[in-house]
Amino acid sequence: GDFISEISRVIRTHLHKFLKVDQKDILKAQLGLGHQYSRMKCMFDVNREDKPVIQSIALIDQLDKNINSYCMRIKEWFGWHFPELSKIVTDNASYIKVLSIIENKERVLEEASEEDSELRKKIIEIVIEPEIAQRIFEAAKTSIGSDLSEIDALNLKIFCEKVEGLVNYREGLGGYLGDKMKLLAPNTSTLVGDTLAARLISHSGSLSNLCKYPASTIQILGAEKALFR
Repeated sequence: GDFISEISRVIRTHLHKFLKVDQKDILKAQLGLGHQYSRMKCMFDVNREDKPVIQSIALIDQLDKNINSYCMRIKEWFGWHFPELSKIVTDNASYIKVLSIIENKERVLEEASEEDSELRKKIIEIVIEPEIAQRIFEAAKTSIGSDLSEIDALNLKIFCEKVEGLVNYREGLGGYLGDKMKLLAPNTSTLVGDTLAARLISHSGSLSNLCKYPASTIQILGAEKALFR
């Protein structure tokens, strides 16, 4: 073993003398071989299917944080004008869509008496239950909020459209992640769900690492800091 290693080392050191070529050419060839080896290693990486899953779940977490932060900002902004709406429509996505439609509580007051108004139909499509839509119209009549200027309403609507686009993209990204997980780890996805399975792969680094972990290690994935504190 050691003798063969020593012979190989000597051959590598004096290869340019045996082949009668310049030592610089040997160094260039070794460098090119190293680059080609690295390229092939990246190209045929066994964990290449795990990378999109890890990036997707990280992006979903970031989007969730941003969407919640933006929705809180919108509720605080529109709350000065129509504070009762946030208590009636508690879901962030539904709140954004309802706000994009009504824009201003004066518009709700104008169509409050019409049972078959277009605005009422659109609100019911979002909140599903007609009782919730009726509560919105009743709250607008007795709202204690202040007036909202036209320029403020316009900027708030534009902001809502941007956030609604993020919400729609978040839903589409969740569907993409579900499809990837069904191909990559169908058994794990069936057991714990697509999102949690993707989080496990993300915490472990790759699916192959997750397969090699004992049950005790999987139990504490994501809670290492809290456990050892």
